[in-house]
This record gives sequence, C-alpha cells and structure tokens, in this order.
Amino acid sequence: MTESAYMASAAQKECYNDLNVERYEVVGTFDNRMCDYCGAMDGKVFPLKDFKEGSTAPPFHPWCRCTTVPYFEDMKDVGERWMRDPETGRGGTVPNNMTYQEWKAKYVDKTGESGIIGMERRSGNTGVFSHLPERMSKKHIRGIAKEYGIDLNGVSISIDQNEELLGISVSGRADFEQVGGITFFPLAFSSKEELVRTLFHEKQHVEQFRAFGVEYVQQHRGHFEKLAYEAENRFIQKLKKEGRL
Repeated sequence: MTESAYMASAAQKECYNDLNVERYEVVGTFDNRMCDYCGAMDGKVFPLKDFKEGSTAPPFHPWCRCTTVPYFEDMKDVGERWMRDPETGRGGTVPNNMTYQEWKAKYVDKTGESGIIGMERRSGNTGVFSHLPERMSKKHIRGIAKEYGIDLNGVSISIDQNEELLGISVSGRADFEQVGGITFFPLAFSSKEELVRTLFHEKQHVEQFRAFGVEYVQQHRGHFEKLAYEAENRFIQKLKKEGRL
C-alpha cells in the first residue's frame, strides 16, 4: 500500500506539471486514525517545484493515507470535505477550510478517542497491542531515556496507535516540520532494546535537523541516516558491554 501511495503521489506530480499547476495542498483523512504528524501537514501549501514524496508530499510514513490537490487561492473557502465521526463511526462533511486541530478539538478530544495516545497509560498495553512487552506510554519512554542517559530536553513525544502500523519495519520518525518532535510506531515497543534504539536514533535526527537545517538533511538523507545508524550501534554496543542492556 505504501509503495502504491508513493507511485500515485509521483504520478500526481507529473499531472500537475502537465496542467501547469503552480501550488498544491496536502490533504489528510479526518478520522480517529489520522496521526498528529499528518495532522500537522494537512492544509500545508507548497510550490510545485518543492514537491518531494516523503518530505513535502505523501506518503509521509508507512500506510500513510494523505494525498494532494491543486491549490487555488480563490477556492480555499469553497466546498466541504469528508470526515468520519469518531463517536458514531458515520461519515459526514465539514467546511473545506477547517484545520485538523479544529476538527480534532471538536470531534476527537470531545469523545476521548484518538489515533494518537494523548495521555499516559497507567496499565499495560491492551487490545491489538497487548502482545507488545514495552508499555506504550510517554511516561515509559521518558523513563527509558532517563535510565540510559538520552537527553529529551526540548523534545516532544507522540505515539501512533494506528493498528495498521503493526508489523511494519519502521519504529519511529523525527518530525522535520516541527523540529524536536518524535513519533513512535508500534514496532518500537516490541522489546526494550528496540525502544532504546528507536529513541536514540530519532534523537540523532532531531540533533541533525537543528545542527544542519531540515532542508540540507533532507537533501542528504542517505548520508545522515547512515550516521544515525552508526551512532545508534555504537551506543547499543556500549550499553551491552557495560551489562546495562
């Protein structure tokens, strides 16, 4: 699905070029499975020359359901968009200019249901996540960071609780739109070592964004990804040598 979404996004870019579209808008899916990362990208407008799958255009993460549409200034307040009510499960419409945060405040926070864990769990994982040995909570993540000396000052944490992400080979993502944010996917909680690896690895990306700038890091993604993995492996080997992991 993710690879198909990538190809569809690339095809849209070619279509926009053929139609002389100058700007495009990112459109997310308003339901309780939409992650905060896509929520932050929803409604963002970019010039077509900046269109880059995985960076300024979807898919932004595995199983991403976002898409793009041509953007015209005189149509931003025209029409409606689809949404699914988290409380009733029924489809409906909202004004086209409604932001994700406005929708979330009205429909998600009101019911207490969300695709992102918005509060700390005080018990173990439940439902489809009950098999994961590491507790899916911000408090637990920060406890792990403190235990292994990973500085999270200035870092915000979110956990994507979308069950469709179970089984994928991605544990987390550093937010390039709002530098300092890290989103954890279910795989990160498959073992203590995996959680430590994910935490340390994504913190490396946060530091890279801050030191070199988001644009430069994105343009040299392969190089900086390699550096993050090398630092991660050195850190884990050190912990194991010390008998701490």
